[in-house]
Amino acid sequence: MSEKKVIDSSISPVSSEDIIRDLQQLGLNKGDAVMLHVSLKSMGWVIGAEVALLNAITTLIGPKGTLVMPTQTGHLGDPSEWENPPVPAAWVSKIKASMPAFDPLRTPTYHMGQVAELFRTWPGVIRSNHPHASFCAWGFDAKSLMEEHALDSAFGVKSPLHKMLKLPFKIVLIGVDYDVCTALHYAEAIQDTPKKEKKMMIILQNKTRKIIEVMDLAYSTRMFKKIGQRFEKEVGIKKGLVGHATTRVIEMPTLIDYASKLLKNDATFK
Repeated sequence: MSEKKVIDSSISPVSSEDIIRDLQQLGLNKGDAVMLHVSLKSMGWVIGAEVALLNAITTLIGPKGTLVMPTQTGHLGDPSEWENPPVPAAWVSKIKASMPAFDPLRTPTYHMGQVAELFRTWPGVIRSNHPHASFCAWGFDAKSLMEEHALDSAFGVKSPLHKMLKLPFKIVLIGVDYDVCTALHYAEAIQDTPKKEKKMMIILQNKTRKIIEVMDLAYSTRMFKKIGQRFEKEVGIKKGLVGHATTRVIEMPTLIDYASKLLKNDATFK
């Protein structure tokens, strides 16, 4: 959606103060731990755009709160498996030979949105060291959450999600649905016999670029919307508007517990 269309579809501009008020009405407070997924354009025309949104949330939760966003880099996977878009097979070897290694300080996000990309560079933010599935965190627990992220556990028990469940976090979905709710991958990871697949990664090891392969789960978002719909119907969430965007505030431990049981016990979710 172009900026003109966003302006034309907005009743009035949205300020940082509006965002803070709307989030407070949905139960966010000082000291909260928040995992954010957002479509900025869905909020209407925001004065100051992504800067205003991040200012609002960090001001609201304060220095004793914690803000996390996924900062994934799917473009650093095996080019022979790229689908959106694919590349010619004749290109693959040259791409592999020239792709830069993941660098948590420099590598940009990929298809994660302008808010996540700005957050990656936000003062005080710490990024986990996973070449495909990094997270970024700001605030009180940022360092402890991001310091361990195993290469063979993008979203599992050796990822930041495991520690996040213990704080506990609130998941905030602004203008997006459950199909982008990264935390739900944890519910996949803790199943009894999750499917695994080989992942190609390009890392820096002793300052030297190196291509490695690891085995990790074959993650999928296929059932996430259905899980979210059932969760809202059977458990319930806080739902309202932030700016002009439909927003959900979800207790992360409750959602993950519900989703893991659903994936384990209900045949329609296998």
